[in-house]
Amino acid sequence: MKMEITYNLSPELLMKMTSAAWKRIRIVHFLDKYGYLIAFAGSIIFFLLFVVLEWNALVGQWLDSACFTTAFALISLVLGLGVYHFLRIITIRSFRKSIARSIGKWPKTFFGEWQVKVSEQGITFIDPGRERFYRWEILRNIEQDDEFIFVYTFDNSGIIIPKSAFVEQQNISDFLNTLTLNIFQDSAKELGARWVEQSKDMKLDWALQKSNWCIVYALSAIVFGPVVGVFFGGLTLYRVYKTYRIAASVDCKKCIRRLQMSGVLSMLSIVGWVMVWVLML
Repeated sequence: MKMEITYNLSPELLMKMTSAAWKRIRIVHFLDKYGYLIAFAGSIIFFLLFVVLEWNALVGQWLDSACFTTAFALISLVLGLGVYHFLRIITIRSFRKSIARSIGKWPKTFFGEWQVKVSEQGITFIDPGRERFYRWEILRNIEQDDEFIFVYTFDNSGIIIPKSAFVEQQNISDFLNTLTLNIFQDSAKELGARWVEQSKDMKLDWALQKSNWCIVYALSAIVFGPVVGVFFGGLTLYRVYKTYRIAASVDCKKCIRRLQMSGVLSMLSIVGWVMVWVLML
């Protein structure tokens, strides 16, 4: 059952490890998967609200033109996706620069030959400066991507092992099988009991935080709900008054069409906001 893996940790490899770990953060993974969809929905909602509320009176007079409306919708979409894409690139570059600066300040003794030893008791990591031992009981999960193997502990920390340290693909499979057999060898009942015991305080804190946020949301709804309702209700009444006033002197069919479109766009904007809130929660 004993296994031993040796690899050379360089600043370049550490940079890759850090980037891979950063991508596995929950919010980063969520944005990688749904970020552009949220930006797309936000652009559509912005356009709909702009049309419904007519924030710009000059532009609002031109919205009867189908060409202008289509062009403005496309501009809103391009701007929304473009801003998100730009911010995403800036964030990734800032993260990489900050990691590169941090790695440059680390002592050179940190880099060099690293060893991973697997025994019946657990996993031992030996670097040039220290030795760390992880018992099987504190390891809870294994994940992998194309370049690295991630081993997670119950205290939400992780261990990263590069696949380049293995000579053959079969060695990687044997290593993963060994970890799987030892980490998940307990029965489901024993594993659940151990997890409950070690995460009791964390669950209590999470319950308190969740209840506090529920209270905050409820108070916010009570305080700001009527204000928002009065604001949008006033805008709606003003638009109805404005539409029928114009209808009496200009073109009744045209104004009724504008009123119907306003109602449809209002409903679409409400549905859009609900979808965004569902994704955020």
